[in-house]
Amino acid sequence: MFNVLLVDDEPRALEGLQLMIEWQALGFQICGTCSNGAEALEIIDKLSIDLVVTDIRMPVMDGLSLIAEVKAKQGKTVKFVIVSGYGEFEYAKRAMRLGIHHYILKPVIAEEASELLHIIAQELEAESELVHMRAVADEEEAVAQLAGILHGVGDDIYNSETLKELSKRSVEWACVLVEAEDAYRWVVKEAARQYISACQLPMFLIEIGRGAFCVVIGSGDERGDWPDKIAKGLFQALLPRVSEGFFVAAGQPSLDLASLHSSYLTAQEAMNGKFFCDKPCVLFYSGNKHRGFSFRFEEIQTAYRIMDAMESFDDDRLNDGIDAAERAFHEKQLAPEMVKMIVIHIIYRSISLIREMDGDPQSLLRMNGIAELESSAMSLYEMFRLLRRFCLQSLEELRALRDNQSRGIIHEINAYMKNHYCESLTIKELAEKFYIHPVYLGQLFAKKNGVSFNEFLHDLRIGEAKRLFKETDLKSYQIAERVGYANYDKFIKQFAKRLGMNPNDFRKSL
Repeated sequence: MFNVLLVDDEPRALEGLQLMIEWQALGFQICGTCSNGAEALEIIDKLSIDLVVTDIRMPVMDGLSLIAEVKAKQGKTVKFVIVSGYGEFEYAKRAMRLGIHHYILKPVIAEEASELLHIIAQELEAESELVHMRAVADEEEAVAQLAGILHGVGDDIYNSETLKELSKRSVEWACVLVEAEDAYRWVVKEAARQYISACQLPMFLIEIGRGAFCVVIGSGDERGDWPDKIAKGLFQALLPRVSEGFFVAAGQPSLDLASLHSSYLTAQEAMNGKFFCDKPCVLFYSGNKHRGFSFRFEEIQTAYRIMDAMESFDDDRLNDGIDAAERAFHEKQLAPEMVKMIVIHIIYRSISLIREMDGDPQSLLRMNGIAELESSAMSLYEMFRLLRRFCLQSLEELRALRDNQSRGIIHEINAYMKNHYCESLTIKELAEKFYIHPVYLGQLFAKKNGVSFNEFLHDLRIGEAKRLFKETDLKSYQIAERVGYANYDKFIKQFAKRLGMNPNDFRKSL
């Protein structure tokens, strides 16, 4: 609908114009009526008027003076129709000199007026379409040149007339970045376009990659932290449409479009903080500009603690280790590439453990999408969820492999101990010799033999000591040394513990 204003000092004439013409059917809506040109001028200044139907002779300001005043105002493109009588030819010639070519003769005939208004409506539609096409072309040109500035391409862009005119629309400019997962990028982009359309500030949406775009914003007359306010508003506009999988980041304002690239870089730096977010959020460079990522290589020790829990088959220690690492990495703001390196190190060490036990880790790798980990943009929380799932599944696989292997390994260790009990044996040495974790060996040994490693070793030694007491005349300290005790007091203690008497009393009892 086009807006029309009726101007005539005769109330009956105004009433007749309103009633005898089907304005809405012709594409018009009457926005007001006035009794002279001065009143009309005030309404034209306040409202968006497309067509003015005016009488010529009126008090205060006549129709021709009204037309001249409006024509003199820049930015006003209003069409006029003059309502004139047969005796007003001189007025009509003056109107022609003002560029007015549409007339309605008095008395007004509805059919003739409707035909003229139909022609005017077509003219307005054509002009509106042309204005729209020019606006789209101007915006596309501006977007292309702004994209060049964001990426630091082409110094000649800064001198373009398009950007010079655009720069005048705001005292400051800034970049707000939006990133969305593939599943949500079209919804996020459409919601962002609607937000931009509703804003009164100059805004341009610029594609910068798959699922990512930059909103270049002018502040109008505002200065200071206004980019943060815009980013919050955009985030709130997106949230009802998408509840997950997107982030918004605000850069620092720049004084003009020529320095917009610096705002883009600060917005990118703010967006890096999404690594530590487990849900959609808005990120501000202004709050993080003095806090960079940590690259402390000693955090690799975290991986060793997690792997130690894996090798000891301890679920609780494994979960505690992963929880502690996640908290530490978040608190210290460890760089994403460092976190990824540590996670990949743990995964590949788990793979090595499975292969060392003659297992095949390929199904675990495929099931958890490990192959895509190196090229993905996971958050800290997503990465640790994957790590926890993979480690727990690997632990189950390692347990199954261990159970298969453990059936014969204790028999081998028992045989070895029976042949070497007189030597200085430790469970750690045996674990290394038989390629098994010492903690697991201790647990497995006790389960299979019913006694601990140390008790089993003492039983072997004291058993041999009994034989030597019966079959030889060796002295007690000599027997102690022969069966593996370097400390004679320890020999006496273990002997008495098992036989209820010391070695001398045992010999006397024989």
